[in-house]
Amino acid sequence: DDEVAGIGVLTTERQENYDAIEEGSWKRDDDYAAIHRAAISSKFRGMHLSNYLFSGLITIGVQKGYKDFRIDTHPGNERMKGLSEKRLSDYMAEQIADEILAGRIEGGSQLKQEELAEVFGASRIPIREAFQVLESQGLIVRLATKRIYTVELDEEQIELIFEMIGEILKKAVQHVLNTKSQTEEKEVFSTETRPDQLLLAQMENGYLTNLLKNASECYIRFATKCKETDGKKETEKAICEKIAGALNGAEKYTKTFAKAVNSEIDRWVLLLAEQVKEERRKNR
Repeated sequence: DDEVAGIGVLTTERQENYDAIEEGSWKRDDDYAAIHRAAISSKFRGMHLSNYLFSGLITIGVQKGYKDFRIDTHPGNERMKGLSEKRLSDYMAEQIADEILAGRIEGGSQLKQEELAEVFGASRIPIREAFQVLESQGLIVRLATKRIYTVELDEEQIELIFEMIGEILKKAVQHVLNTKSQTEEKEVFSTETRPDQLLLAQMENGYLTNLLKNASECYIRFATKCKETDGKKETEKAICEKIAGALNGAEKYTKTFAKAVNSEIDRWVLLLAEQVKEERRKNR
């Protein structure tokens, strides 16, 4: 809806401040891209948009041929330090997840840390962290021998995954609306926001949040990147209008409301599953 949610600067110019560092050294002295001035508006707090910002900046850098990225911050800025360190492994997990979901990495393929570290031009530590993310998302399995393989995904499995995501979304709607205090200051929620992101910003249940976050940052994210299926945007907007209306006090979580919003959720996740299946067919 043409509203700026955050900013970030990616520069490929050599940074004089990086020529000499104290208490350490760069692992490589190849050409690099640097990330500066990353910030997300407080209006969008809780929607995990920093993930998308850093992933987007790194993706642009990779497309330009850069494998090394440098980020710095004040020693006391623990939040930024944690964000910058975490985002590299998140980026790797996203890239590997996309290859698996698209079918470009076949089910049953062995993933090796050494090979992936070479591909990404990184150490094995963020690769190991990326494997932990992928394992939690159900895209890889770790055998007793410590070997790691991708899962087998056929069209029936894809459909089942998105059916389960639909059930998580329904529970999230019920949870958010039942726990939302009517005395809180009213906010205006954008209907242009994806339903999963809108819900994540309001969730209070830790376990349900983790389930939805996994679905949002992996399966839903990938599906929305694929070629759009007719009616997807209209269905997304219909869900958000109902949820936003309820959050703003226009509606309550009643049986009638649940039936209406659950029907839209079922339709949306079906469309997402179709997009993923179509993408996989193209890569056979």
